[in-house]
Amino acid sequence: MTNSFAIQNLSADGVEQAKKALAKLDNDNAKEILGDAQWAVMIRILKDTIYAHSEGELDVNWPIGELIASASSLDNSAPFTRNDGGRAASGRKGSAGDCGVRAMAIALGRDYDECYKELAQANKDAGKAKSMRRGIMKSDFEKVLARYGWVWCPAPKFDGRKARCSDMPKGAVIARQAKHFVAVIDGQPHDTWDCSEKMVYGYWRKA
Repeated sequence: MTNSFAIQNLSADGVEQAKKALAKLDNDNAKEILGDAQWAVMIRILKDTIYAHSEGELDVNWPIGELIASASSLDNSAPFTRNDGGRAASGRKGSAGDCGVRAMAIALGRDYDECYKELAQANKDAGKAKSMRRGIMKSDFEKVLARYGWVWCPAPKFDGRKARCSDMPKGAVIARQAKHFVAVIDGQPHDTWDCSEKMVYGYWRKA
């Protein structure tokens, strides 16, 4: 599944609904209805919807109920879901080694800019440049995730093959691969490229 449905068929009234839904999402039972993984996707859908309308791409009403229904029927048959975690919506251009920011924003359902600033500060605290353009070390990334109650888990073991994203547990986790971090939701990577066949060394999950 992609979030393409979230950037079409929505009027200004629909965007106002999206803004209101986003503002009250933590105060109703949406998370219980959707589950942690789909709740995180729902937040991203709403943010993408609001951003896309500001670019003038939308023109027809789409009720919030339909957005929720779409989020509740994710297509997990595709190898991965294309998702930049909110990088484009933040106004950033081009590419960067920001996989940690992207993974954290998607898996934790947080704002891209907030994640970028927090991880960049973690780099600075570790004696590196205050930036995420060149990524972050696993140990520094782990310290930030621990603040939110996320813990490290070894990847499952199999005879004759290595663990992949499809082997991750249900819900939202952040998998560690070779020089890469990726949000995995219900066994499907959410990323800007297809890393579904890369070996997974382990993953973080909410304790």
